[in-house]
Amino acid sequence: MIITAITDGHEVWLGHNNTVVLDHSPISEDQNPWIYFGNWVLGVTGETYVRQFLDTNVDKLEKEAGSVSEVIRCLAEILIEENLYSEDDDNAAPSFNIYCILANNDGRVFDLDSSFSVTKIPNGKAWARGDGIDYVLGADHVIREIKPKLSNEERLKIVTEAAMANDIDCPGKAIMAKLVV
Repeated sequence: MIITAITDGHEVWLGHNNTVVLDHSPISEDQNPWIYFGNWVLGVTGETYVRQFLDTNVDKLEKEAGSVSEVIRCLAEILIEENLYSEDDDNAAPSFNIYCILANNDGRVFDLDSSFSVTKIPNGKAWARGDGIDYVLGADHVIREIKPKLSNEERLKIVTEAAMANDIDCPGKAIMAKLVV
Protein backbone atom coordinates (compact mmCIF):
# COMPACT_ATOMS: atom_id res chain seq x y z
CA MET A 1 0.00 0.00 0.00
CA ILE A 2 1.12 3.52 -0.78
CA ILE A 3 0.02 6.69 1.03
CA THR A 4 0.71 10.12 -0.43
CA ALA A 5 0.22 13.75 0.56
CA ILE A 6 0.93 17.24 -0.69
CA THR A 7 0.28 20.69 0.74
CA ASP A 8 0.58 24.27 -0.41
CA GLY A 9 0.67 25.42 3.23
CA HIS A 10 -3.10 25.81 3.38
CA GLU A 11 -4.79 22.89 1.60
CA VAL A 12 -3.68 19.29 2.07
CA TRP A 13 -4.44 16.56 -0.45
CA LEU A 14 -4.18 12.90 0.58
CA GLY A 15 -3.86 9.85 -1.64
CA HIS A 16 -3.56 6.08 -1.44
CA ASN A 17 -4.20 2.89 -3.32
CA ASN A 18 -7.15 0.95 -1.95
CA THR A 19 -5.74 -2.58 -1.82
CA VAL A 20 -3.60 -4.34 0.80
CA VAL A 21 -1.24 -7.10 -0.33
CA LEU A 22 0.42 -10.05 1.39
CA ASP A 23 3.34 -11.76 -0.35
CA HIS A 24 2.64 -9.76 -3.54
CA SER A 25 -1.00 -10.92 -3.65
CA PRO A 26 -3.98 -8.63 -3.08
CA ILE A 27 -5.86 -9.70 0.05
CA SER A 28 -8.19 -6.83 0.84
CA GLU A 29 -9.75 -4.06 -1.24
CA ASP A 30 -11.40 -0.81 -0.21
CA GLN A 31 -8.84 -0.17 2.51
CA ASN A 32 -8.53 3.34 3.89
CA PRO A 33 -5.18 3.91 5.62
CA TRP A 34 -6.19 7.31 7.07
CA ILE A 35 -7.23 7.78 10.71
CA TYR A 36 -8.95 11.10 11.48
CA PHE A 37 -8.83 12.65 14.97
CA GLY A 38 -9.15 16.26 16.13
CA ASN A 39 -7.54 18.52 13.51
CA TRP A 40 -5.26 15.69 12.40
CA VAL A 41 -5.17 12.76 10.02
CA LEU A 42 -2.65 9.92 10.24
CA GLY A 43 -1.89 7.73 7.23
CA VAL A 44 -0.41 4.37 8.20
CA THR A 45 1.52 1.81 6.13
CA GLY A 46 3.29 -1.29 7.34
CA GLU A 47 1.74 -3.81 9.69
CA THR A 48 -2.03 -3.85 9.10
CA TYR A 49 -2.79 -5.07 12.63
CA VAL A 50 -1.03 -1.99 14.08
CA ARG A 51 -3.14 0.32 11.93
CA GLN A 52 -6.30 -1.52 12.99
CA PHE A 53 -5.25 -1.27 16.63
CA LEU A 54 -4.71 2.49 16.30
CA ASP A 55 -8.15 2.76 14.70
CA THR A 56 -9.71 1.23 17.81
CA ASN A 57 -7.83 3.72 20.00
CA VAL A 58 -8.81 6.86 18.11
CA ASP A 59 -10.50 8.23 21.26
CA LYS A 60 -7.10 8.39 23.00
CA LEU A 61 -5.62 10.19 20.01
CA GLU A 62 -8.60 12.54 19.99
CA LYS A 63 -7.82 13.61 23.59
CA GLU A 64 -4.14 14.28 22.83
CA ALA A 65 -4.59 15.92 19.43
CA GLY A 66 -2.81 19.18 20.23
CA SER A 67 0.74 19.62 18.98
CA VAL A 68 2.78 17.31 16.79
CA SER A 69 4.83 16.16 19.78
CA GLU A 70 1.66 15.38 21.78
CA VAL A 71 0.24 13.29 18.94
CA ILE A 72 3.50 11.35 18.55
CA ARG A 73 3.86 10.81 22.30
CA CYS A 74 0.31 9.47 22.43
CA LEU A 75 0.90 7.17 19.42
CA ALA A 76 4.03 5.76 21.04
CA GLU A 77 2.33 5.28 24.43
CA ILE A 78 -0.60 3.42 22.84
CA LEU A 79 1.69 1.04 20.95
CA ILE A 80 4.20 0.52 23.79
CA GLU A 81 1.37 -0.23 26.22
CA GLU A 82 0.28 -3.09 23.94
CA ASN A 83 3.86 -4.29 23.19
CA LEU A 84 3.44 -3.40 19.49
CA TYR A 85 7.07 -2.45 18.98
CA SER A 86 10.53 -3.96 18.73
CA GLU A 87 14.00 -2.87 19.85
CA ASP A 88 17.28 -3.91 18.28
CA ASP A 89 19.41 -3.09 21.33
CA ASP A 90 19.19 -1.23 24.63
CA ASN A 91 20.20 2.11 23.10
CA ALA A 92 17.98 2.09 20.03
CA ALA A 93 14.67 3.88 19.74
CA PRO A 94 11.79 1.42 19.51
CA SER A 95 10.51 0.50 16.05
CA PHE A 96 6.74 0.45 15.68
CA ASN A 97 6.81 -1.43 12.33
CA ILE A 98 4.72 1.24 10.63
CA TYR A 99 5.53 4.30 8.53
CA CYS A 100 3.21 7.30 8.59
CA ILE A 101 2.21 10.62 7.14
CA LEU A 102 0.69 13.01 9.67
CA ALA A 103 -1.24 16.05 8.43
CA ASN A 104 -3.04 18.90 10.14
CA ASN A 105 -5.95 20.89 8.74
CA ASP A 106 -3.80 24.03 9.06
CA GLY A 107 -1.77 22.80 6.06
CA ARG A 108 1.22 21.15 7.77
CA VAL A 109 2.38 17.68 6.67
CA PHE A 110 4.92 15.50 8.49
CA ASP A 111 6.74 12.25 7.76
CA LEU A 112 7.06 9.71 10.59
CA ASP A 113 9.55 6.87 10.22
CA SER A 114 9.18 3.57 12.09
CA SER A 115 10.68 5.07 15.28
CA PHE A 116 8.40 8.13 14.97
CA SER A 117 11.24 10.45 14.07
CA VAL A 118 9.50 13.51 12.55
CA THR A 119 10.31 15.49 9.42
CA LYS A 120 8.19 18.41 8.19
CA ILE A 121 7.43 18.07 4.49
CA PRO A 122 8.01 21.31 2.55
CA ASN A 123 5.06 23.00 0.88
CA GLY A 124 4.67 22.04 -2.77
CA LYS A 125 6.46 18.69 -2.44
CA ALA A 126 4.58 15.43 -2.81
CA TRP A 127 5.46 12.89 -0.13
CA ALA A 128 4.82 9.17 0.27
CA ARG A 129 5.21 6.20 2.55
CA GLY A 130 4.85 2.53 1.80
CA ASP A 131 5.45 0.42 -1.28
CA GLY A 132 6.24 2.52 -4.33
CA ILE A 133 7.65 5.53 -2.45
CA ASP A 134 10.55 5.90 -4.90
CA TYR A 135 8.17 6.06 -7.87
CA VAL A 136 6.13 8.79 -6.18
CA LEU A 137 9.15 10.95 -5.39
CA GLY A 138 10.67 10.47 -8.85
CA ALA A 139 7.41 11.14 -10.68
CA ASP A 140 6.82 14.29 -8.63
CA HIS A 141 10.25 15.65 -9.52
CA VAL A 142 9.57 15.15 -13.23
CA ILE A 143 6.04 16.57 -13.07
CA ARG A 144 7.21 19.74 -11.30
CA GLU A 145 9.72 20.28 -14.11
CA ILE A 146 7.47 19.43 -17.07
CA LYS A 147 4.01 20.58 -15.89
CA PRO A 148 4.55 23.13 -13.10
CA LYS A 149 0.99 24.48 -13.37
CA LEU A 150 -0.79 21.23 -12.47
CA SER A 151 -2.94 21.45 -9.35
CA ASN A 152 -1.78 19.62 -6.25
CA GLU A 153 -4.74 17.23 -6.61
CA GLU A 154 -3.75 16.37 -10.19
CA ARG A 155 -0.07 15.97 -9.26
CA LEU A 156 -0.89 13.70 -6.33
CA LYS A 157 -3.13 11.50 -8.46
CA ILE A 158 -0.43 11.12 -11.12
CA VAL A 159 2.35 10.30 -8.64
CA THR A 160 0.16 7.83 -6.74
CA GLU A 161 -0.71 6.13 -10.04
CA ALA A 162 3.02 6.04 -10.92
CA ALA A 163 3.66 3.93 -7.82
CA MET A 164 0.70 1.70 -8.66
CA ALA A 165 1.87 1.21 -12.27
CA ASN A 166 5.41 0.25 -11.27
CA ASP A 167 5.22 -1.56 -7.92
CA ILE A 168 3.44 -4.91 -7.71
CA ASP A 169 2.58 -4.22 -4.06
CA CYS A 170 0.44 -1.17 -5.00
CA PRO A 171 -2.57 -2.63 -6.81
CA GLY A 172 -6.13 -1.38 -6.89
CA LYS A 173 -7.52 2.07 -7.47
CA ALA A 174 -5.99 5.47 -6.67
CA ILE A 175 -8.05 7.39 -4.11
CA MET A 176 -7.61 11.16 -3.61
CA ALA A 177 -9.22 13.33 -0.93
CA LYS A 178 -8.86 16.88 0.30
CA LEU A 179 -8.18 17.00 4.04
CA VAL A 180 -11.30 18.16 5.79
CA VAL A 181 -11.48 17.61 9.53
